[in-house]
Amino acid sequence: MSNYNTEKLRSLISAQGGLASPNRFMVLLPTIASMIPPTAAAREKLQPIDPADLSLICTSAQIPSKQINVMSREIGVGTKSVANGQVFAAVNLSFYLTDDYVARKYFQYWMNCVVSQDLGVPMYAGYYENYVKDVNIYQLPRGSDSISKAVYAVTLVDAFPTQMELIQLNNQAQTTAMEMTISLAYKTYKII
Repeated sequence: MSNYNTEKLRSLISAQGGLASPNRFMVLLPTIASMIPPTAAAREKLQPIDPADLSLICTSAQIPSKQINVMSREIGVGTKSVANGQVFAAVNLSFYLTDDYVARKYFQYWMNCVVSQDLGVPMYAGYYENYVKDVNIYQLPRGSDSISKAVYAVTLVDAFPTQMELIQLNNQAQTTAMEMTISLAYKTYKII
């Protein structure tokens, strides 16, 4: 006999505030202008970029995942899986590109603080403490743009960009807005 009842389902969803909407989110990125690049040659002047502006042009974000690593442990003639660590997959953020490429410039500077990219000089990796920053991701309820009313929020602790996806240029779709995607690595995340 089935235990499914549409009225119970509707009542449950209603009692819990309705269904979460995937298009209601906000990403708060850190200020990076004071970051220290690994080489003096990489110390380019970053134009003032307000991370709040980047939040407005963020088109997609991900709430982080968590995977528990397991290994088999033999006990007598039987085996069982036991936890031996955890892995956090990279979080991807996508942004509209404006004509001045503000999102790309922001992440290019941040990535140059992780590993220098200067022609004619050796590439150096920066000090971990100099390039990691916390990034906050908020799932917002319907009808509110306030992060104080977020239904779920996480902080990516010690995050930094690890990959900037290719930006596809073509002459086929003239009315399509250009976007770029960034992958962020992080040490862990915490629910706020």
